Amino acid sequence: MLWQVSHKRNNTSRVARRQRLHVVCYYTFLLTLLPVVFASCRNDIEKIDFFGRKDMPLQTIDTARIVRSSEGRLQIVMTAPRIEQYSTPERRTVYPQGFTLHCYDNARKPSFLIKAKYGVQLDDKQTMEARGDVVIIDYNSGDTSYLDHIIWDQNDQRIFSDAPIRSVNGQRVTIGDGFESDDQFIHPQILHQRGTVVINEEEEID
Repeated sequence: MLWQVSHKRNNTSRVARRQRLHVVCYYTFLLTLLPVVFASCRNDIEKIDFFGRKDMPLQTIDTARIVRSSEGRLQIVMTAPRIEQYSTPERRTVYPQGFTLHCYDNARKPSFLIKAKYGVQLDDKQTMEARGDVVIIDYNSGDTSYLDHIIWDQNDQRIFSDAPIRSVNGQRVTIGDGFESDDQFIHPQILHQRGTVVINEEEEID
């Protein structure tokens, strides 16, 4: 009887040791696994944060020069220090450091030039907006116009703005509010003209 009790105690002791061993092994496994889990979660969060950022461009081009032609006829030459392309929230091309756009007529002669400190083109809408110290040079009329922003709607083949504008041609300065033209600059016009001033050069005094 005493042997049976001792035998039961030994069995109980063995079971307890096995349980403790299983617990130790289980916690050791957890401690080994947790850093991997946390590292994996951290990497996944970083990936989600990186790919989910809406301000990350898909592509960037530095010192860019873009040439567009149709049937062998030169139409546009654009230069920009930097170009960034985005897909969200909508497909667009951004010129964060400005651009210079040269357009040519059917005779391959320069038609007009647009220069600005910033530009954004909405690819799906086929519109382009220029902002910040916008300069337009009309090579046909010789006018150089200065305004704050302008929009080029390629679908309507129209260039327009509602910003105040100052147009200079030699000694003649025309002030207005708004600008509109076809995209060939055949019929450009200053809207809501406030007046034209002729600046005379001062006579030299001996």
